[in-house]
Amino acid sequence: MSKWIFGSLTMEYNPSQDSGWQKEHVRGTPHPIGRTRSVYQKGGHKSPTRKIAGLVKSASEKATLKQLYQDETNFRLVDHTGDATNQVCIDEQKWEAILDVTNSANDFTSWKYDMVLIVAR
Repeated sequence: MSKWIFGSLTMEYNPSQDSGWQKEHVRGTPHPIGRTRSVYQKGGHKSPTRKIAGLVKSASEKATLKQLYQDETNFRLVDHTGDATNQVCIDEQKWEAILDVTNSANDFTSWKYDMVLIVAR
């Protein structure tokens, strides 16, 4: 089992929850009468998404992940199986500080995260 890699960041701990890449089929939708524009996708798939959750003990890992989200940076993701996906970005991100007696380097604080990754095509 290998470590997850977000661009140049190699995670200390792999996510504890991982949905895998989910592809949602797009269905055409009718527009209301009188609508002047009709731009929509009739079929195919939306960009694949992947929901992950886990724990970060390093303040620098947390800062790097937050920066990837804030800058809307596309990066290469390598997961624990070694599968690589290009053009990935973080679509949603939530953080929660938790007390962690094993993490004296960061004032006994670690952070739980929930993220939604999306393939930018």
